[in-house]
Amino acid sequence: MPRPLVAFCLGIALLTAACRCPAAAYIKFDGVDGESTDRGHEGWSDLTAFSVDYRGGTTQAASIAMRFSMQADKSYPELVEGVGRRGLYDTIEVDLTDEAGGQLFAYELRRGGVTDLSIVHDAYGGARLVGTLITQEMSIEHVPSGAQTLWDYSGTAAGFAPLPGDFDYDGDVDADDYAKWRENYATMMGNIGGGPDANADGRVDMADYTVWRANYSGPNLLGPAAAPEPMTLALALLLAPAALVRRKRR
Repeated sequence: MPRPLVAFCLGIALLTAACRCPAAAYIKFDGVDGESTDRGHEGWSDLTAFSVDYRGGTTQAASIAMRFSMQADKSYPELVEGVGRRGLYDTIEVDLTDEAGGQLFAYELRRGGVTDLSIVHDAYGGARLVGTLITQEMSIEHVPSGAQTLWDYSGTAAGFAPLPGDFDYDGDVDADDYAKWRENYATMMGNIGGGPDANADGRVDMADYTVWRANYSGPNLLGPAAAPEPMTLALALLLAPAALVRRKRR
């Protein structure tokens, strides 16, 4: 190969190596500003590590454990405050990019929170935050291929301690939870123990209805009463709008 061509190829290789950026990761807590200035992630915080541990199977409820490490920035005080009041964020987003700057993985935690948080200071003036995340629901996407999945952990996340039979996680056991059970009756749950799978056996069936019935506190439309059987409650919900119409005509 002629020397000028060799020199040209070597120069291109060195230029490519010099312009190659390391892979980067970012985290964004809804309503909390970080200090990243990278294009596309302005106002996010720079992650140094992010791990997700999935556990589950046919004999136990699915669970998830997430740990993160990030550069301590101006979001630090607000995150500490969130831990103290056990606050939840509408969304927590995590983006991971490859060396070329392209997005590789995208996580979105819905109704998520930080259960514990530590700050580590080093001898050079740097600091990083290390903490644990919980979430009721999480979407995962492998951006280059478009492959994605959505998991519901709200029935299994220890930090939320849901009421047995509270299938919509609004703090009570009522007709809305029955509706959730009815919509999913006879289906297999992708997330063992999530949603109306109250006994964590992977199926939505009469056993889950029994859990709802045992913890029933009165349907929204009918007022306090003994928990009805499925057919009785369905008829009551069907007739409720008609009763309201008759009241208006008087």
